[in-house]
Amino acid sequence: MAEPNLADQIGQDLAPPQVAVEDAARAMEAFARGHHTEGRRVVLVTSGGTKVPLESRTVRFLDNFSSGRRGATSAEYFLQAGYAVIFLHRHRSLYPYSRRYAATNWLDVLRLLPGDGAARVEAEQSQLPGDGAVRVEAEQSQLPGDGAARVEAEQSQLPGDGAARVEAEQSQLPGDGAARVEAEQSQLPGIVQVLQDYSSMKESGRLLPIEFNTLSDYLHLLRAAAQALSPLGSCAMFYLAAAVSDFYIPASEMPEHKIQSSSGPLQITMKMVPKMLSPLVKDWAPKAFVVSFKLETDTEILIKKARYALANYRHHVVVANILDSLRTYVVIVTGTEETKLSISDEEDRSGVEIEEKIIKDLTSRHTHFIEGAEVN
Repeated sequence: MAEPNLADQIGQDLAPPQVAVEDAARAMEAFARGHHTEGRRVVLVTSGGTKVPLESRTVRFLDNFSSGRRGATSAEYFLQAGYAVIFLHRHRSLYPYSRRYAATNWLDVLRLLPGDGAARVEAEQSQLPGDGAVRVEAEQSQLPGDGAARVEAEQSQLPGDGAARVEAEQSQLPGDGAARVEAEQSQLPGIVQVLQDYSSMKESGRLLPIEFNTLSDYLHLLRAAAQALSPLGSCAMFYLAAAVSDFYIPASEMPEHKIQSSSGPLQITMKMVPKMLSPLVKDWAPKAFVVSFKLETDTEILIKKARYALANYRHHVVVANILDSLRTYVVIVTGTEETKLSISDEEDRSGVEIEEKIIKDLTSRHTHFIEGAEVN
């Protein structure tokens, strides 16, 4: 049985979700069923931090440092491995593919130039190897009728001098003249390959993004995702990389309006967030392959905490990492072994990411897990 009254606690004790949970649940169920029918594995990747409101009409809230980098990066490598991915991510956290340009100020990258009557966005790319050029072009025009915008994209291999070109034709701008906008390719490293990978992924329909914002959003959506993936049995994986708050203020104890600083020093009593991993493993998706994360700042307790989680929740893998080496070193902890994965200085300079090694390891373990389930 599930932990006592956990569903009631999610629905009543926490503030109401700010997202359309039922719509998301239907989308996840249809997505999972469709890809499973096609013989594809499906993974839920959770990503980013959860916001914990301090007031009903929220002005102040508690948050954490998570940008969603690990989840967004991992989603890409799962897609490369052939998985269909439900990407449950924090609103405005990093996103697969575009994550590479998160620090880019697009107004610094773009230049406004005189035009010929059409608004044009164009990026001239650096020389590519080979005897041809790659051109990616999108035509955008205003359709008659309800005023909806239409974007048509055509990608083809064109003869040329080996330069890659990214360009978008847009509809006529209102006013006396039109503008032309160009982007500096040096500010967008690898943009052609990223666009090709992103376009291929979009065409395959293997990524379903679902957004959350608050802790309540996340917990409701996680439960809905578990219900959507449960029918897939061992072919489903949960990759729980989101940085979920451990504490919250019950809705019944939350002030309605903004907390006033004139009242003096603030004292807050918070309750522990219900542990969702236990009912997820025991009841919601008992046949799925479940991976959780453990982040610590003290190396002395890291493996001990990971093993405690495995023993307590009875899932399959903990990815254990230390804050100071988050991008270069992790330990894959299971009930029987510890596998250390790391990025060397040379690999780091060449752009190798630790998530590539994590996903390669986990997809192999998932294969063995499925084979074991089939035998049993």
